[in-house]
This record gives sequence, C-alpha cells and structure tokens, in this order.
Amino acid sequence: MVKGFPLKLRRLPTSARLYVLFLSLVSFVDSVSGAYLFITVYNNVGAYGLGLALLINKLCVTFIDYPTGVIADALGRKRSYSLGLALEGVSLVILSTSREILWVIAASIVSGIGVSLMSGSLQAWVVDGIKRYSKNLKEDLSLTFSLARGFSTIARVFAGFIAAFIAIEGYWLPVFASGLLMMILSLIVTLIGEENYGKIQKISPKVMIEILKNYALKKEILLSLMSSANLSAAFWVLVMSWQPLLKDLFKIQESLYGLIWSLMMVFASLGAFAAAFLSRYGMGNVLLFPLGVTSISYIILSILGTLQVKIAIASILAIEFLAGIYGPLMRTLYNIVIPSDARTSILSLMSATNNIVQAVMSIIIGVLILSKNYNLIYLIAAIPIILVIPIIKTLLTKIEQSDTTF
Repeated sequence: MVKGFPLKLRRLPTSARLYVLFLSLVSFVDSVSGAYLFITVYNNVGAYGLGLALLINKLCVTFIDYPTGVIADALGRKRSYSLGLALEGVSLVILSTSREILWVIAASIVSGIGVSLMSGSLQAWVVDGIKRYSKNLKEDLSLTFSLARGFSTIARVFAGFIAAFIAIEGYWLPVFASGLLMMILSLIVTLIGEENYGKIQKISPKVMIEILKNYALKKEILLSLMSSANLSAAFWVLVMSWQPLLKDLFKIQESLYGLIWSLMMVFASLGAFAAAFLSRYGMGNVLLFPLGVTSISYIILSILGTLQVKIAIASILAIEFLAGIYGPLMRTLYNIVIPSDARTSILSLMSATNNIVQAVMSIIIGVLILSKNYNLIYLIAAIPIILVIPIIKTLLTKIEQSDTTF
C-alpha cells in the first residue's frame, strides 16, 4: 500500500495536484494569523468590538453565501475564489491595524463577502477538473481531499511556529503579514489551471429559486446539509472553547496556545493521511467509526477533561485526529451526492447553513463560557455528532444503490 502511494499521487489529474499544492499554500498563509486574529481584534477594540465583529461577519456570510455560489457557477469558480481571497487579505490588513470600531465593522463585512466568494468555489473547481480526466472518480476524490487536508495541516503547523516568532515584534504583525500574503496569492491563483463553470447562464433571484427547487430540496441534498450542519456545530464548540478552557480551569499561559495549536494541527494532519490510506477499505467502514469515537471523546472531555489538564489536551488532540479522518471523506461524500450543474451553489448553501448554526452556537457557548460551565459545553458538542451517524448511514446507502454518482 505504501509502495503504490507515489504512483497513485502521480496518477491524479493535474487539477487535483494543483488543488493540494494551492490549498496548502492558502492554509499556511491563513494560519500565520490563526492564533493571533482574535487577540488582535480584542486588544484593538475590546470584547464588545470582537463580539460585534464576529456577529456581523457570520450574518454577512449567512445571507450572501448562497448568492455568491450562484455567481461563481455563472462567472467562473477560480475567478470567484481569487476575488474572495483578495478581499479576505484586505480585511486582515484593516483588522490588524485599526483601533476604530467602524473600521473593524467594515473589515468584518469585507471578510464576509470574501469568505462567501471563496466558499465552495475552489472545491467545485477541482472536482469538475478531476471529473474531466479521472478514470476512478471516487478514489481520486478521496485521495485528493485527504492529501489536501494532510498537507494543508502540516503547512498550518509550520505557520504556527513562524507566526510565534513574528509576534515577538508585535502581536498584530502575523495578522498583517497574513493579509498581504493573501493578496499576493489571489494573483497567483488566476495564473494556474483552467477556469470552469456550472451550467448557470445568468444570475437572478429566479435562477436561485429554481436551483433550490431542482436540487436543494432533494432528499440526499437535504441530508447532506443536515449532516454538515451537525458536524459544523460540534467542531465550532471546540474552536470557540478550547482556549478559554485551558485559561479558566488550568491557568495555562496564553503564550503557549500557539504551541498547543500547532500540536493540534499535527494530529489533524496524521488523521488526514490515515484517511488517504484507510479509504480503500470502504467509505462507510472508515467514516462511521471515527464519528462514534469523536462523540465519546467529547463526553470524556466533558466529564474528566475539566478535572485534569492532561486528559483535556489528550481529548482535544483525539478530536482533531478523528476530524482529520472523517473531514476529507465527508467532502468526498458530499461531492458524490451534489450534482455538477450547480455544485458551487449547493456548497455555498451548505456553508450558509453551517454559518447559521455556528451563529446560534456562538451565543449558547458564549454564555456557558462566561459561567465556566465546560461540562455542559462538551456534552452539547457530543449530541450533533451522535445525531449525524444515522444521517450518514442513509447517504451511504443511497450511494451504494446508485450506479451514477454525478
């Protein structure tokens, strides 16, 4: 299996290899600011400003994510991603330097537009590129997403260490540097690969409604949206709470968070590479087991992780490793179910749904963090993981029963 791995990598279409390379670069650049963005905004405009910025950003993405997906299908997926990346870079530069709440709000809106333009467009671009040249679509998709997750997570690890050194000169500098690099990458993406489109010829509210009628209301698409929302809710709990947990209950210094974050990325990367090898044993077998173990890990974190720091960190690392396994496989599953004609549109609708769920969870988890009720926080995280398992079983059954996956 290890022997044949380089051969499998060489066999992947050029668009797949470009996707792995470029996503790794984007992940590196994004992660330069990863451990410092929230603390920068907090120091610049305070807790109220940070909360307001997050709320506006999530609402912005929620309302425009689906329309921008339709735009990407009509005007070009790669072009949409490039513009979104540039806007996200501009927002980071503003957030790193501004101490005025109005500028922070403006940057949050720009970021929301940028994230919406990027959401689903790069993934849709590479899937259709692979589809055009692949001889074994399921295996190539699974391998591509697993490698992309693995290499991009390795890039995030290195970015975390580099950012720590940059931050010595100023906590805001990693965010500023990340913004500049994103703008440069937005130019590079226009030069690589071929552009591709959905079958949407014009953009209008009527077209968007037609897509919802023709695609989004189908059972398998609804199940995909539900499963994605559940997984997003559970993982957002961890994203929001792991730093306050370590600070409130165990008094770990904030300067160490960057190192812990890099360690989390290492485990996520190991999980992603494991998924690339394990996928040969069948998507169902590899997918359902880590989801079950993830729910157990959240329960352990809730009961024992709030008592001992070693158990807390071990549980967090386990959740990252397991997410590294099921994350690429879930992307493969969704792209098998979602039709090519409106792939970016449906992926953007999925992203918008995830953002709605995250906005709701932000309020709930924020209140629980203020009360330091971490036991309840991680019990809540386990619930959507448990609920998603029967949904995914249904999706897997549908794929097995269908000869045509696209």
